[in-house]
Amino acid sequence: MVQPEDALTRWATSASHTWLFLDYDGTLANFAAHPEKLEKDCALVELIQQLADSVERFRVTIISGRPLGSLQELLPVPGIFLAGVYGLEVMTPAGNIIRRADYPEIRPLLEKARPGWEKSIAGKRGYYIEDKGWSLTLHAPVNDPQEVKQVFSEARLAAGNGTLENQFRWFVGPNYLEIVPIQAHKGELVKFLFKKYPLDGTDLVYIGDDDKDEEAFEEVHELGGINIQVASPRHPERYPGSDYRLDSPQQVRVWLKSLLTDD
Repeated sequence: MVQPEDALTRWATSASHTWLFLDYDGTLANFAAHPEKLEKDCALVELIQQLADSVERFRVTIISGRPLGSLQELLPVPGIFLAGVYGLEVMTPAGNIIRRADYPEIRPLLEKARPGWEKSIAGKRGYYIEDKGWSLTLHAPVNDPQEVKQVFSEARLAAGNGTLENQFRWFVGPNYLEIVPIQAHKGELVKFLFKKYPLDGTDLVYIGDDDKDEEAFEEVHELGGINIQVASPRHPERYPGSDYRLDSPQQVRVWLKSLLTDD
């Protein structure tokens, strides 16, 4: 059951030390029309920096579907964990890079899939391929659902579809299709970091907006934490593992700022 926001406020004021897991797009920032056109938000950088500086109260992890390099450009904040491609590549607060899959094994398979994807969208307006290195995402316009469905079907066949099941998984939305290594799982990333970097006596909160974040909710509950889903009133679907709800990235920022001003 999703709790009322005043209960969230009471939780925030009672927490002595908090490990924040924060998604980026749709959670800390509004979605951009094109993923690569989102620019650094100085106000957001300052907010995350303030949280990171309060090391006696907060540990901060940003976990996103974006590549790690993109996160580093958007949030050049020392002292935090940055996790790109759903936790496949991680930069620690000390600046060390951890890769949770074998890139030389993964990349050739994606290279084989890409020509078929390019062929499936040739001559079609509004489609483009986003290459994250570890994964490929096919973006589509939303004005012709039937065509999108057909193009996505062709793209999956071109990538080998079922033949890659042991190494890859598919993320599918109304206007995107993404093929990612099977290790790309936000819940597994939460578990990995808690085991590798244990922090006794901390409260965990995870804030995210989509089904990839929902995959982390169960793990967060196993660790005694809470989950906050970012869901617009226009799209009120609630994930079973969410404990609280905030309506927008702007509301998320307001709540995070309230943690800093709490005495």
